[in-house]
Amino acid sequence: MQIIKVSLDHYNFFCPVTGMAIMDNDSMNLTVPSLAAHWFDEDLLNPQINDLNIGLCWDDYKSNFEEFDIIDPSLIITFLEQYQSKNYVAFILEENASSAQGWNHLNFFVIDMNYTSSEG
Repeated sequence: MQIIKVSLDHYNFFCPVTGMAIMDNDSMNLTVPSLAAHWFDEDLLNPQINDLNIGLCWDDYKSNFEEFDIIDPSLIITFLEQYQSKNYVAFILEENASSAQGWNHLNFFVIDMNYTSSEG
């Protein structure tokens, strides 16, 4: 799997395959059909996984550290580096809020770059 790291000063992310908004200033759309998986830094142990194979591999991988309430984001990066799928791309988005807000978020989006709509 290819991994692309992006640092943004806003909260907008559009799927490169479908053009649909996955994340914008007001909401998160995790029903984008090409979205295979999503991890959000506030609950890295419980991602939304739409791809069965990623789900099975993730369950096996996280069994090594399930006793923890939180995990380091580097463990997600390691998982993504080890997962083999040439048509999936992981986008690691670090959203840096303005210095006045003083916080940032980390999102991991796995996109199936070969997704094609079954409609039309």
